[in-house]
Amino acid sequence: MNMQYEPLTVDRAQAIVEHAEKEYATGGRFDNTFTPFEAGGASSPLEALQSLYIVIAQRFSFVSQSGSSAAVKTFEEYVAYSRSISMDLFVESTAIESTSGSVTPKTIAMLARIDSFVSFLRTLRPSSPDYWPQVYERPGLAWPVASDSKQVGTSIEKKPWWRFW
Repeated sequence: MNMQYEPLTVDRAQAIVEHAEKEYATGGRFDNTFTPFEAGGASSPLEALQSLYIVIAQRFSFVSQSGSSAAVKTFEEYVAYSRSISMDLFVESTAIESTSGSVTPKTIAMLARIDSFVSFLRTLRPSSPDYWPQVYERPGLAWPVASDSKQVGTSIEKKPWWRFW
């Protein structure tokens, strides 16, 4: 199969995660955590995990700009519910990625700790022009230069989609 590489833009990451959220919301059983992300377009468990991290960074950016205590609470709940999903994706990706050598051991270790990523986000200023390049670098991604325009400002309160986790 000849698959063309598609960069992991913020929009693409959001689409992958939202698809997985919808599938999980149905209450169905899956062979592994990656299955709903794969159906949403993720090419590997690692890309699914990286997508989740990008979505978390997007939501952090919104919360930082809004300053609302309700948005902060919603963000914290999202992170809490994402821990088990991220750990499962980490375990699934480690088996593949650590043997392929496509990602450094440091990046793999960092991906195991969602709280470490959130702490890292708190050291950044989302309004800074280097926010997204730094966000992308942390989980071992190259910043897609011609990235999408709606990275910031998406409401995290549009629907309670994360509550299934």
